[in-house]
Amino acid sequence: MPTLQRSPRCARPARGRARTVRALLPVTNRTARIAFVAALVLGALPLWVSRLLPMVDLPQHLYLISVLHRLDDPTTLYPTLFAARHELTPYLGYYYLVSALNWLLPLELANRVFLTAYVVGMPLGMAFLLRSLGRPSWPALLTLPLAYGDSFGWGFINYLAALPLTLVCCGLFVRTLTDAPRRSRWGVGLAVCLVAVLLFHVQAFGFLAFGLPWLLCTTPVPEDAAAKGIVARLRPRVPALLGVVPGVALFLSWVVLRFGNPPDIQPGAPWKAWGPTFSPQNLAWKGFEQNRAEFFQVLANTFHDGSDRWPLYAVGAVAVGGWVVG
Repeated sequence: MPTLQRSPRCARPARGRARTVRALLPVTNRTARIAFVAALVLGALPLWVSRLLPMVDLPQHLYLISVLHRLDDPTTLYPTLFAARHELTPYLGYYYLVSALNWLLPLELANRVFLTAYVVGMPLGMAFLLRSLGRPSWPALLTLPLAYGDSFGWGFINYLAALPLTLVCCGLFVRTLTDAPRRSRWGVGLAVCLVAVLLFHVQAFGFLAFGLPWLLCTTPVPEDAAAKGIVARLRPRVPALLGVVPGVALFLSWVVLRFGNPPDIQPGAPWKAWGPTFSPQNLAWKGFEQNRAEFFQVLANTFHDGSDRWPLYAVGAVAVGGWVVG
């Protein structure tokens, strides 16, 4: 009886695609890959089984994206009520990316796709950082619950979207230091990723202001063993330093623009709802004593009346006990 045989030539693309998928996963063992993918699917599942996402600021985000997407649509009132302000604003990445997806998908569906990329990106970004540091990557799955934290409930999507990119930036920085043959390639990726972080939210960019110098000082490079003098040690680190220049330059240009804003704040007036950077009119300042008194409450996100402090103490005791035993 004749049998159907598959040509080896026809099988190559499938094998090539399989190799590409395996390369994107942070684990190498087949069972571990299956478990990792299952965890990612389950981690993103709440976004798709909920009819309404419990995010306080989500309605205004969707409305703003709708306005941006149809700003020139004569069938709406948007052209007469709104105008685009063409200047650097380090949180518009989320709005414009979802607006682009909105050309292919309904707005709410496009937003869920974006949020799925964020939730999945948290463990993948952490896994990339761990692998860059030469560590096991499976603990990256512990970041999945953090994707649904306090900022998610408030709907701070711009800030949340920058977090996976922040982890990727740290990993790219480490690889630019340690992977000598491909330093230039990793440095270009670092430059692009750092700019992307700034365009999603400047606060995550601020975290990198502490994290990247720490990695620079604590990460050994292959040339250190034979290096003599500070210049010889600094030379292999130059590509990593150059990789942060575009993002830092963009950040400084934004700061200069912010200081150039008009000093008066007029709620409801065009372009005057927010004053200069660090203006007391923008920020609610707290004294040292108030910050000290609220430190643990804010850190643990406890109830204002302290009714959940005992579970907090129990978790703290377990953590201290594990640290002592381990």
